[in-house]
Order: sequence, then structure tokens, then C-alpha cells
Amino acid sequence: MDREIFREAETKKLYNSIEKLKIGVIGIGEGVGTTFVSTSLAFCFAKKGKSVAFAEVGNPRTKLSILYDSVAMDLRFSNREFVDFYNLIMENLHIRGKKNIEEGINWALITPKNLENGKELDESEKLRLVNNLSGEIVIFDLEAFEAFGTLLEEMDIIVGVIDPLPSKMIGGFKIFQALKKLEIEGQKVIWVVNKNNKGIGKKHIYDYLKTREILWIPFFELEQMYLCEYNCIFPIKNKKLNCQIIEAFDRIIDKTGLFTKPSH
Repeated sequence: MDREIFREAETKKLYNSIEKLKIGVIGIGEGVGTTFVSTSLAFCFAKKGKSVAFAEVGNPRTKLSILYDSVAMDLRFSNREFVDFYNLIMENLHIRGKKNIEEGINWALITPKNLENGKELDESEKLRLVNNLSGEIVIFDLEAFEAFGTLLEEMDIIVGVIDPLPSKMIGGFKIFQALKKLEIEGQKVIWVVNKNNKGIGKKHIYDYLKTREILWIPFFELEQMYLCEYNCIFPIKNKKLNCQIIEAFDRIIDKTGLFTKPSH
């Protein structure tokens, strides 16, 4: 497809931070908007002056579509090398210090070549990806199956994303149970309801999540997502969408406690 890229100039940030905060974003069920939430969070943290990395942690063999294509990374890196983190790890090569900087974020994405070779990272290889990316804050877009491995235990903060459609909540119940167990054991979990709208019964959501500490992202017109892909932009960069959702993402950022001013 013939698409054009319009983006802001890059700004220099420190990406070689040894200490990093790891935030795992995982969907409670399939197709709940995990990538939308995780990419938007990455941009919000970057806007606050932090060096941010974003990584997809999943199985290339099961991917029907990839973020690399939806935001036209091939065009964005037409005159630059795009580092294939998955391939480097599979070949047992170093990834520390490697970067794909675009719009102020270091991107470690599943690529079309990863889809072609059909290989997936084992648990130890995924841990290498999680622990060696460059950035002060690293956002991980985690596939749902990761809830049953050890990767979630590596996260400093977990963002659980839920679609309030009852069938989606039922389908994601095992993942919810795994996250709730981690929360009870002391891990910080932020519960986010995506696609909030007048048709949902909030009492059912509260009962399902067993908490009233819930953040809500408003429902928006699906056509805006199509506009984003045809114009090769991330949803948070869409001006109309940004106006609708930025307040919700500011609340998620506040919930992390990273920018809370100490009391005197």
C-alpha cells in the first residue's frame, strides 16, 4: 500500500539507563485493546521526558496482524536499519544498547520476517528481551498466555485491560484470576476498562474485578482507528482521539505513582 509518514522531529533522551521500570500491559481476554492501551501509555510517558522502550512479547506464529504493519515501520525506517530484536535473541546475540528510536520511543517489535520463520521465543529468551531493553521505562505488550508464566512476576507494575462486553469478561476469567492472585501477593496491578460506554452495567464490572479502584477509557468511533492506520499514525497522535482519551491516560499515569510529588 502507498502510505505517507508525517511525524514530529526526534528529541534526544538518555536510553542507556541501568535502572528501569517495567510495566506489563495484558488483556483480560482477546481483542480488548491491549496494544492501543500500551502504545498510548508509552507516548504519555515519553511526553513527560522519560526515555521509553516498547516491546511486544508474544508468539509470531499466532499473529494475524502486527503493530509493525499498522504504523508502517517499514516506511518509518526506509532509510535506517530496523533492529530485529527477536532475530537477535534467537541467534543468541546481544540486544543491550540496541535501539529503534521513532517518535521518541525505542521499539522492539515482532516483524514480518518473524512471522515468516514461524519461530517463537522460549521463556528464557523472553526474559532476555524483558531485562535488556534500553530505556528508563519499558512498556511490555503481553499476550494473554503470558499470565501463566513467570514474566508477569518480572513486572514492577501490571496494567490489566478489560473489555466490558460480558462474553469477553467470561473468556478472560482465568487471566483475571492469575492477575488477582499476583495483586493479593503484593504486586501492583492497575485495572483499566477500555471501551467504556452507556450500554454497560458498572455494577457487573465492579463485581467481576472485585474492586472499585478502576480506571475507565471511553469508547470512541471505530472509524478513528481506520483513519489512524491509513494515515500511519498511532491512535494517541490522532487529535480527535487524543481529546477523548488523554484524560483517562493521565489518570493511569498518576496511578503508577511515578510522578507524585512527595509530601512535606
